[in-house]
Amino acid sequence: MKIKSNLEEPANTNSTQLSPNRTRALKIEERGDFFSGKTVPMVRLRGKWLQAAGFPPGQRLTVKIVSPGVIEMRVCGKPAPTEAFHIAAMRLDRAIATAEARKAQEPA
Repeated sequence: MKIKSNLEEPANTNSTQLSPNRTRALKIEERGDFFSGKTVPMVRLRGKWLQAAGFPPGQRLTVKIVSPGVIEMRVCGKPAPTEAFHIAAMRLDRAIATAEARKAQEPA
């Protein structure tokens, strides 16, 4: 089973020119023994955009559950973001949600 992103990679695949700020839509897959019902959820990430976002091959990651439906991935050894970063991220999330809500209300 393969994950398909709803975003296409740009024609120029030079990793230094890929924008790490792009949103990716991925599918949560299921792995395991379907016959016995012993399955677990799984998300696979791959693509040149990962390196452009600061996740080079061979590095180890830490994954933190921030809240239900929100995880944080960090390359091991990288400093934690500052409080100002978290505030800016929350404001950005709110602005995106507001823009999406306005767009959904627009007549087709």
